[in-house]
Amino acid sequence: MSDPRDQLKDIVSAGLAIDIFEAEESLALSRVIGNNAAEINKATFGAFFGSVQRIVGKHSILVVSRLYEPHNRRYSIRSIPAALEVLSEHADLLKIEQRHVINQKLQGSGLRSKDVAILSDKEATLLLVQHLERGLPQISQAHIDDLSRTLEGVKEVRDKTIAHHEIVDAGKKPSATYVELDQLLEYAKSFVGIVGAGYLSVMYGEGKDYFLTSDATRSSICLNRILVKAAVVEDKRFSHLPKE
Repeated sequence: MSDPRDQLKDIVSAGLAIDIFEAEESLALSRVIGNNAAEINKATFGAFFGSVQRIVGKHSILVVSRLYEPHNRRYSIRSIPAALEVLSEHADLLKIEQRHVINQKLQGSGLRSKDVAILSDKEATLLLVQHLERGLPQISQAHIDDLSRTLEGVKEVRDKTIAHHEIVDAGKKPSATYVELDQLLEYAKSFVGIVGAGYLSVMYGEGKDYFLTSDATRSSICLNRILVKAAVVEDKRFSHLPKE
């Protein structure tokens, strides 16, 4: 795959967007189970849903971790650092298809609109890479940056308890919270939104307006309906009404 646009499309559309979707889907399922844990256990379904929650929890950590996997020249991977490498190395060949998206991001980084307007595509791309790299969580920056510290913790969970079954004292076993995973996903969604729109003309949205988030919650909505139909939990849509 020699064409830089094709490389970028493969990383973003066949890699990052799918991993973000799966991470959000897994977290949504886990939240539904966790929020209804007492009712589920009372209905004697705890063993099943506990297993589901454990499995989707591990999956969410795996996919969030690989979003930030460092670029490696020995083999091709689909990660944010790999996408940044394509942008940086092929800035002279990549055409910005939606220039207003990139201009808006560069202006948000502190550049004046009139200065951004006269940039070539190559210059704009290289400046965008610099801006995105400044906010990129990196293990090497864990000692000075909160989001990098969060990534370090999530990768420790992956390495010590999922990818490798390391012997760790129960009291020292690393863990990752919903909040921490959400924080890492926010940067990833912003990255995909900017690069997808700017260079591929694929609109993913950004932040709270990331379009695929609602799709990722469909399975958790279905799960909630199952719990309601099985009379495990109350239908919250009608919980405000007086009971007969």
